[in-house]
Amino acid sequence: MGTANYIEEVPAKPATGDTTHPVMIESIEVKAITMINAEFITGLEAYYGKETATVNKFLSCLGDLAALDAAGKGKKLLQDHSQFAMSSTVASSKVTVEDAMKIVNAANLNLRMNSLKNFVKHFYSKCASEISRYSNDGAMTKYWWDFAECMPSAGSPSAVGEISASCLQPGKDFQAPTNPGDPTTCTDQVVSGVAYSDTFLDKYCMPEVEV
Repeated sequence: MGTANYIEEVPAKPATGDTTHPVMIESIEVKAITMINAEFITGLEAYYGKETATVNKFLSCLGDLAALDAAGKGKKLLQDHSQFAMSSTVASSKVTVEDAMKIVNAANLNLRMNSLKNFVKHFYSKCASEISRYSNDGAMTKYWWDFAECMPSAGSPSAVGEISASCLQPGKDFQAPTNPGDPTTCTDQVVSGVAYSDTFLDKYCMPEVEV
C-alpha cells in the first residue's frame, strides 16, 4: 500500500514564542476541508452580492417614489410585482406611493447599509482572513466552523456558537459586536406594521402605479 501524504497545519503568522509542534493532516482530509471551506466562502460571497443588490434597489426605489410623488401620484396604488398578472390583490393589502415612502425612506436605507457594512467588516472579512491563515498554497487545513470569526451569534452576543449559515438566510440584519473580540450578531428583520423588509422591495420596487 502507498504511503499517505500529509500537509503541515501551520498559520501564516504563528504567535511569537509558540513552541507547539505543528499538526500533520492527511492530504485527503485537506482536500475535503478545502472543498467545504470553498463552498462556505461562496455562500458568503452570494450573501454579499444579494445585500449589495438590495441596497442598490433601495436607492433606485427611493428616487422613483419621490418622482411619482412629485408628479402628483402620491395617492395612486402601486402594482404588486409578486402577484400574477391575472390575480387580484386584497384591498387591505394595497399600498399607495405615500405608504411606500413611509417604508422606503432614508432611515431604513441607513439600516440596510449599516447591516451590509457590519456583515463585511465583522463577519465576512474576519472569517475569510482566518481561513486564509491556515491555507498552504490554496490547500486549507482548518474547517470554517473552527473559527469564532466564522460563527456569528444568532440573536444575542451570549449565543456564541450558533451555526453561522442561519445568519446567511434572507431577511437578516447584522449588528456590530458590543465589545471588541465578541462575534457579530444577526437578527431577523422586523416586518410588522410599516417596518422595512426585503419582501416589500420585491413587491413594490421598481415602483409602477396601477392604471
